[in-house]
Amino acid sequence: IHHPSSIIHHPSSIIHHPSSIIHHPSSIMMQMMLGFYGFVLDDEATGKISRGPNWKDRLRNFNRNSHNFLRISRILTSLSHLGFARYKRPFLMQLEVEVLSAGTLKNAQHSLVQFWRPLLDEGSPLYEAKTGETKADRVDSIFFTPGGARRSARIAGRDPGS
Repeated sequence: IHHPSSIIHHPSSIIHHPSSIIHHPSSIMMQMMLGFYGFVLDDEATGKISRGPNWKDRLRNFNRNSHNFLRISRILTSLSHLGFARYKRPFLMQLEVEVLSAGTLKNAQHSLVQFWRPLLDEGSPLYEAKTGETKADRVDSIFFTPGGARRSARIAGRDPGS
């Protein structure tokens, strides 16, 4: 625990926290996370992703280490809270390709069906219970649009260039 840190009571308050990592450019955060799993962000506006240059090694590691499957559930759960709602479906679609078509993530089939898909099914009884998400959380944040972090810093009275 980092004791000087303030308590965040609702995930959406992360977006407004002045010292939050959220104020970093969104594409950098997404690219780092996707790169870990062997993917690249092709289109920041739509969230379209594809395999990255290191996909074979990364996906082999991903498939071999099932603890990564829980991480995917956490990522899918948090994307809307962090202003990345538009990235959930494209991310899941690429995971489905790897699990069902390419077979590179064949060990993740159970997680795909039982956990990941329900995290995008707003009509599922488990959806709200698992995500804690409200309709307001599914609205894109100004922090996660091209130039959004700079715009939000200007709104908050901070100069991002200094």
